Formats: sequence, structure tokens, C-alpha cells
Amino acid sequence: MTTYSYLLVLFILLDSYCSGYGYYYSSHYRKHFDPAIASFTKEPNIGSVWFTQHGNYMYLNGSVSGLPRNSHLGVHIHRYGGLGNMCLEAGPHFNPFNMRHGGRFGKPRHAGDLGNIRVDQYGVMVFDLYVTIEKLGPYDGFIGRSLVIHANMDDLGRNPDEGSRTTGNSGPRLACATIGYRGP
Repeated sequence: MTTYSYLLVLFILLDSYCSGYGYYYSSHYRKHFDPAIASFTKEPNIGSVWFTQHGNYMYLNGSVSGLPRNSHLGVHIHRYGGLGNMCLEAGPHFNPFNMRHGGRFGKPRHAGDLGNIRVDQYGVMVFDLYVTIEKLGPYDGFIGRSLVIHANMDDLGRNPDEGSRTTGNSGPRLACATIGYRGP
């Protein structure tokens, strides 16, 4: 390469970085995610969960009804937004860093591992939790993926079997909703 070519490449890189293009598209870290919502509309599971960013955390709040009463159920963000075939089209847990399954605060953990959420005596699951998002970039956020509620309690990857290492033995999928941008 000639000196001119090196200078041209350097100029393009500096221009991209200064305009924000280089940071947004090449950075491993994203500073802001737009507010999102997952709406559960298939009977008997009705409700909505809102996603709002607070610094390096995503806050999830809302509720879903029609679930088994007085239980703790595994909840995960799954890779795809497909809801067909009893939520199986949602694919595996969202795991962009190829980590082992864990709890919401555990390490290692999938980016989509939300742990267990309590269902009250009326069959209502109330979401009021924070999830770390500091390592997610612009192409691996939650939009277009699905929020899935499972039939069993998540063992948080603490058991030696393969099911624990991949899904937390959370069981079949009870309810799912695609995560989309929230309107104004």
C-alpha cells in the first residue's frame, strides 16, 4: 500500500468515528436501547411487559395472568420472535456470547436468562426486575426476540445434567410474546 492509501484509510476511519457511524456499528457496547414491549394476547395468558433502559440495565415491569397459581416459573428471552408451535418457534435462549445457562445475577449466564418469577394466588406473574445489558451491541438487543414463560422453576444451571446447562430444566413453554418497539 502506498502512503496515499494509508492516509485515505486513516481519514475514512477518523471520519466514521467522529460522525458516530464507527462507534455505533463497530462498538461491542451500545449506550441506549429504545423502550420496548412484549404483549401476551393468547388466552388464558394476557398481559404486557415493558422494557426500559436505565444505564447498563434493562428494567422489566408489567404482569401476565392465567398462569399456575402459587408457583415460581422460569422466564427467558429466546433467540427468535416466532410464537408458533406452542412457542417452540422462539428457538433457544438468547445467548449471543455462547455462555452456559445461569441465573439473572449468575456468571456465566445467557443474556436472556431472567431466572424465576413468582406467580401469586390469582395466577398473576408480576415483573419488576433489572437485567444487565452492558455487553449487548446494536445487533444483539432484545427487539424481535421473544419473552417466554416456562412451566417449571429454573434450576439456574446449578445441576450437572445437560438440561440444566442449557435451559435450567425449565420445562415446556406456557406463554410467549414477541418483544417489539413501544410506541409513543
